[in-house]
Amino acid sequence: MEMLLSSHWTATFGSKDDIIELKTWSWNPNNRTSAWLCDGLGRLKDVHDSLHQTRELLGHKRKWVEKILDDFLLFVDVYGIFQSSFLALKEEQLAARVALRRKDNSRIALYLKSRKKMAKEMAKLLPKIRRVGPCSLYGSAFVSIADTELTGVIGDVVETTVIVSVALFDGISTSFGSRKSSWMGMILSKKAKKVAADGSIKEFQQIGEANMRGLRKKQKTMN
Repeated sequence: MEMLLSSHWTATFGSKDDIIELKTWSWNPNNRTSAWLCDGLGRLKDVHDSLHQTRELLGHKRKWVEKILDDFLLFVDVYGIFQSSFLALKEEQLAARVALRRKDNSRIALYLKSRKKMAKEMAKLLPKIRRVGPCSLYGSAFVSIADTELTGVIGDVVETTVIVSVALFDGISTSFGSRKSSWMGMILSKKAKKVAADGSIKEFQQIGEANMRGLRKKQKTMN
């Protein structure tokens, strides 16, 4: 029976290489681009899509199910906050474009504040995500080989979810919250501008700088 379950997990998740690749995906600080981030999110979706195969095997393990639900409810809560923040920023960005045509400096200032606000909100999500960790219930000496394999897979899914989430939230927080995304950042020396935050996403940082330059230029024409 245990051999059958082992074969089932091998067929469901393939080799452990997919999980390992997703874990190592975040280790290259020089490759933090939007394409890199989307690749990680896509890989994570594939892993999550396979997780439904565990439902029957977890049916009689109430404590494990409760722990898994607690972890994923936290993920749902955190990503709900992220979605709300993102949609709010999108609305402010659209309003800022209208404000440029109407020469409404106050509305543009609100957009800049909303970027900073989202950066702070993403930074607050990081400790919540990082609190999710391996469940002590999985470490029992009385679990079978099949159970050990099952909990290992679930633990890997939770761990990789944390890894990708941290990369996403830290990337946005660092990119939107840096001094380069403010008016003050536009007057920094060239040497200072070359110093990039480790967790920032390149395109987010570059778009932020381009937006700030454009807004500053248009603001000058309004005065």
